[in-house]
Order: sequence, then structure tokens, then C-alpha cells
Amino acid sequence: MNRIITQNSNSPTATCMRRLTSCEDQISLAMRLTAAPTLSEFIVMRNIHLGELTWSLLSPSASSSLDRDVG
Repeated sequence: MNRIITQNSNSPTATCMRRLTSCEDQISLAMRLTAAPTLSEFIVMRNIHLGELTWSLLSPSASSSLDRDVG
């Protein structure tokens, strides 16, 4: 279930997010919206119940294992 469902919002960003279907597209959009140059600077977390896409900034030490996992 990679589809994002955004309810009660007609903003251009919400409209764009509703159309995204792949995890890669979601991460790409999140990186552009947060101006994060690399994946290691943030993690995308989906809240299925609310249908929202949220992200949290990671510290460099916390993201080092993420870099190894992604390659």
C-alpha cells in the first residue's frame, strides 16, 4: 500500500501527494519539500490511519545505519 490518501485538503502539495503511488516518488517529494539533499538527513514515515505523510529529521549518528542499509 504505497498510495497516499490526503483528506480534507485541496492544496497543490496535497493534490500532488495523492497522485503518488511509489515509495520512491514519496521520498523524492519529501526531499524536495524539506530541501534535504540526502536520504540520510530524514526518514519518511507514513501514518496509514490518518492518511498523512510525515517525516522526521535524523541526526547524522542516527542516519549512519540507514546509509548502509540503502547502499
